[in-house]
Amino acid sequence: MDRNYFLEWNYLKVEPRRFGVIQLHQIGRLFCSPTTRIGTHLHGDCFELTIVTGGEGAVVTNEQRLSVEKGDIYFSFPGDFHDIVTSETDPLKYDFFAFNTDDPSLKADLNDIMCTLQLNTRIFRDDRIGNLISQAIAELSAEEEYLQEVLTCVFLQAVYYIVRDLKLHTKQAQTDNVSLNEQLCYQIMNYIDTHVYSMTTLAELSTVFNYNYSYLSTTFRNTTKRTLSDYYRSRKLEVARLLLLQDKLSSSQIAEKLNFSSLYAFSKSFKSKFGKSPQLYKKSQPRP
Repeated sequence: MDRNYFLEWNYLKVEPRRFGVIQLHQIGRLFCSPTTRIGTHLHGDCFELTIVTGGEGAVVTNEQRLSVEKGDIYFSFPGDFHDIVTSETDPLKYDFFAFNTDDPSLKADLNDIMCTLQLNTRIFRDDRIGNLISQAIAELSAEEEYLQEVLTCVFLQAVYYIVRDLKLHTKQAQTDNVSLNEQLCYQIMNYIDTHVYSMTTLAELSTVFNYNYSYLSTTFRNTTKRTLSDYYRSRKLEVARLLLLQDKLSSSQIAEKLNFSSLYAFSKSFKSKFGKSPQLYKKSQPRP
């Protein structure tokens, strides 16, 4: 990845660093060059902020592209697969903060936000959050006395602001000219996208949304012009494709991780969508 300036503390492959009830997975700062390429990548069990501090570009999440500029904050969910694209004439500068929490109230609020925040409303603004994350980066760079205590307060305050802002943001978005059926379908798609590893059957949507499955299925088909099973299958296979290209898991491990009934069922579905078996597809892709 070509970049002009890069600063990072990364705990994605180890235990996250704890600051009170906040688990820090990753934090840093990136100033892109005109040729910077981030590349589509999968989110693990963490939320992430992309805080744009300069330049222009776009965030692509689950195949949907949203333009961003200075002052914008983009919120990513666990289970997302996304990319960040910079303008070549005015390259992006941004801070990033990936986190999770085991505080029951905050976790419940974040889960509610995942189920209600639509992909096209993931961008919000709050200078206080940008200032807090910038302060955290400065603290980590200096490693001064009381670092743990200071960052425990900073990260908790940032997450409180995130939850407060996004709850309000969701309410405002729902007052736009979007029908109730469209809102429900957005929520269903968000739920599938962010629970692709844990879902074992579409029937669980009935419990989550408190409607019988037949109603959900019919509403989804009439509103989006595709079936629930087609959407669910498509998301699982797209995640499987990205996992395959990361070359960290075998086909059988991917099949198990995404709750396919067998390796054979996974391979058959994969070939149906991408035209090749998982093994042949991986071999046909250019190496970085």
